[in-house]
Amino acid sequence: MERPSFPLDEASIRSLRVFVAVTDTENFSEVARQMRISVSSVSKQIAALEEALGTALLYRTTRRVTVTEEGKRFQERCIAILNEIDTAVATGTGDRHKITGHIRISAPPSVTSAILSPQVSGFMRRYPEITLDFFVTSALPDIVRHRIDAAIVLREWPGVKMASRKLGSMNRVLCASPAYLAEHGTPLRLAELSQHNCIQSLLSGDPEPWIAITKGKRRNIAVGTVLCSDNGDFIRQACISGVGIANLYEFHAKADLEAGRLVRLMPEKDLEKVGLYAIFPHKDLVSGGTLAFLDFMQMRLPGNS
Repeated sequence: MERPSFPLDEASIRSLRVFVAVTDTENFSEVARQMRISVSSVSKQIAALEEALGTALLYRTTRRVTVTEEGKRFQERCIAILNEIDTAVATGTGDRHKITGHIRISAPPSVTSAILSPQVSGFMRRYPEITLDFFVTSALPDIVRHRIDAAIVLREWPGVKMASRKLGSMNRVLCASPAYLAEHGTPLRLAELSQHNCIQSLLSGDPEPWIAITKGKRRNIAVGTVLCSDNGDFIRQACISGVGIANLYEFHAKADLEAGRLVRLMPEKDLEKVGLYAIFPHKDLVSGGTLAFLDFMQMRLPGNS
């Protein structure tokens, strides 16, 4: 009995990787550079896929490349297929170093500078065949539009309908500079914070409340706000310079507390922890490279290492 033919019989795994890379970069020359092949080879492999499928996957002009609607659907399936292949290879050989691909991650400035940046060189050494785009932003980006594989966020809960994974819980600490305390005095009770200059973070444009846990119950702390920002590094620096008291993540303030640039206030008080989450555009299309990145970083979070 003659074997039936299928449109993609002649397609290779490499051609699927080329297509996904083009949809990521929207640039044939950049893909050629990354994959160490010629631009004409990139073009031929895309054309062969389009001919086999009988549809246009990309729009091309002299200035840019964009993905068609058919191309977007095909891209999703390609990512899933390549992820399965990479996982099968890694599982079959017992070598996770074989995980390859290009991933795009976003994270807040404080998490990036204090946790992720110091670890990224170790990740790149462990997974030398993964390439990485890293976006530092205080806001949750449009992860579908910007093709983000995982957006790392700090919040009490994910707050979105997309798939998510909790990476850990981050402690918070009340801090002030020695200069501020010398001028304004040291508060000994949470109720006194309403009479002090306080620096709050902005969440979705509004001041983020300070929450204490008392006998298992949450309660808002009244504070005398003088400054707000959506950037954790700005808040930390303002606190160091003596502007006021800040409710900082412990990992973010650790070095300044150890160096004496900041003083921890009321350490006996239990402040609400905040979750560190990874948010994905689609729960079934998380690449092996993305999972490897999250696994690697999660093991090195404060309290997990």
